[in-house]
Amino acid sequence: APVCNPSRVATMTGRLPSSTGVYDNRPVWHEAMRGVTSIPRHFKVNGYRVVGGGKVNHHMPGFNRRSDWHEYFDQVFDNHYQDQLARGLDVTGFQWPKGFPLNRLPAVKSFSRPPKNAKEFDWGAWDKMDREMGDGQMVEWAAEFLAHPPKKPFFLAAGIYRPHLPFYAPRKYFEMYPPDKITLPPTKADDLDDLPEAGKEMAAVRRGDYELVMKSGKYRELLQAYLASVSFGDALVGRLLDALDASPAAKNTIIVFWSDHGWHLGEKRHLHK
Repeated sequence: APVCNPSRVATMTGRLPSSTGVYDNRPVWHEAMRGVTSIPRHFKVNGYRVVGGGKVNHHMPGFNRRSDWHEYFDQVFDNHYQDQLARGLDVTGFQWPKGFPLNRLPAVKSFSRPPKNAKEFDWGAWDKMDREMGDGQMVEWAAEFLAHPPKKPFFLAAGIYRPHLPFYAPRKYFEMYPPDKITLPPTKADDLDDLPEAGKEMAAVRRGDYELVMKSGKYRELLQAYLASVSFGDALVGRLLDALDASPAAKNTIIVFWSDHGWHLGEKRHLHK
């Protein structure tokens, strides 16, 4: 599935969108699929210690059924809008805090003819250590759990948010990718011709992102931020693996690594899912 909720529902329940009817980010899956057992619920009722953190289910209010877990480390957002949204607060009058957006795009700052997702359409380097970022805090929590695992079997889900928008990461990851050294994706004048109508409609909804970035000359800057976010996420996966290697549970733990969907970086005149 090309968006967060249906792909995560499919992974956590073992059922395809064509079976569940969950095709977009709106349905609260456990209300739309009453009686369906999720992976953490299955382990929980079979005697496992079940813990999770970060973005495992879709991050909107109510999507993460807390009764499925013994313990959960709530997702920590680096973006002010997403933090308010995930806590169920009214964001209709959202204003950027001082110093944001980091990308300095006037349309994003003012919401004057902005892209549809302007309130999270930001990127930039942070002068913070990995463990101080939202994802880093969750990973440190998971590492601490692995350092002192329970004696009985456990299921641990550690949901790293990056490289989801906004593309925020510690500065050192941005420095790995000088914008002038980045190879741009190929673009074609007829790039949309091979898409079905549904694909063309999906791309058109977010066309404002693409046009805004191209007109502002910030394409390479955005690609740098995406690559930095990927490398940041990769480093956090490494931190988890190191923690597992040092854990008493190292030789008796199965690792499942997955991601929910890919991302367009200008292909098909699209800068989104």
